[in-house]
Amino acid sequence: MNKLIRHSFLLLLGSLLCSCLDSEPDSESLSEQLIVVNTFLAAVTSSDIETMEGLLAEDFIYTWVATTSSEISPSLMTEGRDTYLQPFRTRENTTNSNSLSMNVIQSTVIGNTILQERIDTFNTSVGPLIWHTSSFFLVIDGKIQSWGDYEWP
Repeated sequence: MNKLIRHSFLLLLGSLLCSCLDSEPDSESLSEQLIVVNTFLAAVTSSDIETMEGLLAEDFIYTWVATTSSEISPSLMTEGRDTYLQPFRTRENTTNSNSLSMNVIQSTVIGNTILQERIDTFNTSVGPLIWHTSSFFLVIDGKIQSWGDYEWP
């Protein structure tokens, strides 16, 4: 767990530092980066594997850091686009969930990094599971390199 949190923090810090060192992107490229992230999230909620695959870098890293001690949402890290997409291909991600919605509350673009606050709702047969989530995405050349989610306590 500590290794995962440390890795996530360093990944976020590195993303922000790289963004600051890059030349200042114009507002059009900032909009394009936000469109990439929002298009990706829409694809996740609809299990549109083709769109997700097209927007993720091959060496993509996904990190979920649970800040509460919950068996439902343990911390995890997934490395590689194909590894991330495998549950969507086999429908493992929808076994206990009838639908997923991601309500973006706010987004901020800092260089190549998109920061978001969201409410994620998994509608299940036993009722909704709701997470207040902060996310960061590193977008380079139209591909999402990394995505980190942090559950709010």
